[in-house]
Order: sequence, then structure tokens, then C-alpha cells
Amino acid sequence: MEFVALISIVGLGRTDRVASTVAVVLILLSVGRGAYVMAVEHPERTLVAVHLPVSDWDDAMRWIRQQPIDTHVLADPGHAWKYGTSVRVSAERDVFLEEVKDSAMAIYSRDVALRYAERATAAGEFSTMTAGRVRDLANRYGLDYFVAEADLPLPIAYRNRRFKVYELRP
Repeated sequence: MEFVALISIVGLGRTDRVASTVAVVLILLSVGRGAYVMAVEHPERTLVAVHLPVSDWDDAMRWIRQQPIDTHVLADPGHAWKYGTSVRVSAERDVFLEEVKDSAMAIYSRDVALRYAERATAAGEFSTMTAGRVRDLANRYGLDYFVAEADLPLPIAYRNRRFKVYELRP
């Protein structure tokens, strides 16, 4: 016991040095991974931005932002990481399901976790979404618009080069 106290008075002990070394290595790996993501995976994304990036996604979200405040949107559940911003942030409207945020919030509440699981199951594989499934979800959850790249036999409320915003209200 006195020996450990003496080592810590004299300087870092072996376990302290190992812990410090591990911490430094983890920090360097994290910084390296962050630099790789910025430079290689997503070079088009800046580290800090005052405004949302100009894109077809942002254009569609700008249109949705002009709709009534209680507008409820169906979009790809992975839209936040796929397109750079979420419907909630860029359109300032509620979205049926947002994979990243909603799953994180589910950790804190059983009710939210059950709601997330139910909606994730209802959405299913988004890339195989059909007009019938979209209509079923719209009727069941009171959805107003569906944002997608796919061509579906639904009325189009707005479109740009990449996205179509389909009208779901009866």
C-alpha cells in the first residue's frame, strides 16, 4: 500500500502510464476516423456551416417548410444520414420515422421504444415502398406528404431533379 502511494508521489505509476497511453491512442484513432470521414467518405460536407447545404434534398425540405406547421411527412427513415439533414431540422416539420434520433430517444422511454419498433416494422424496407403501402401508412398514421426518389402512381405536390413530394391527403 505504501509502495503504491510512493510511486504516485514520485510520478506516474505503470497503470497510470498504460491508461494514459490507451487514452491518447483512442483520441488519435477518433481524430483519424473523423478526418477520414470528412476527407474521403463525405468530402462535400464541411465541418462547420452556418446554412444548410444547397441540394435537391434541401430544396424539397424548403418546399415542405412552407406547408402548415402540423404537416406530417413520410421519408426514408435513414434520411438524416443519407441526405445530410433531417426533415425535423431542415423542413421544421414532424416526420414519421427518423432512424438515428428516434432510436436514440427510444433508450430513455419504453413508450418511445415501442412506438419506434412499431413504426420501423410498419415502414419495412423503404426501398421497396409501393403506392399501396404508402397509402396504408398515410391512412393509419395521418401522413400528409411522402418524399422519395422513386416514381410512384401518386399525386405529385412538388418535384425537383431528384426528389418527388407526393400528396397523401384525401
